[in-house]
Amino acid sequence: MATSAVSAASANSAAATAAQSERKVGGMTVDSETFLKLLVTQMQYQDPLEPQNDTQFVAQLAQMSSLEQMQSTNGSLTNLQAYSMVGKYIYAQITDPQTGTVSEHMGQVQSVVLYSGKPYLVLDKDTAIPLEQVTEVLDPSLFDKPTDGETPTASGETPEATGT
Repeated sequence: MATSAVSAASANSAAATAAQSERKVGGMTVDSETFLKLLVTQMQYQDPLEPQNDTQFVAQLAQMSSLEQMQSTNGSLTNLQAYSMVGKYIYAQITDPQTGTVSEHMGQVQSVVLYSGKPYLVLDKDTAIPLEQVTEVLDPSLFDKPTDGETPTASGETPEATGT
């Protein structure tokens, strides 16, 4: 019984220091709090004649901690990827979920905005593209600078010259 109390105390201290990361599993959101509730329930209903070894509880906590760290690192890398696109030209096709129409967007990334934890690439005051929708990234050196307010193209021609 003393080992269960120690395990519960360890679980509570780990909960206090763990980040609140979330993951969807089969339509259910799993975060640190859910994991710890399951762990405590597992300890309450274990067979008293064959209790689980403390190392099993510690291993489960270590796995959850490791998962949280990986998720945090993944989020940081995603944001870094978005920030590295500032100044580059991107192309994206976005499908409107309500109408099914596809809109194409191409332009130079002016800035990055984080909304609900997701990075959006801002092309102009009216256009912000979710990072996961970007299908092409082009270096600005591939484009000639536009003159007289024309839109740059990859071949150096303007849409007016190509008839598009």
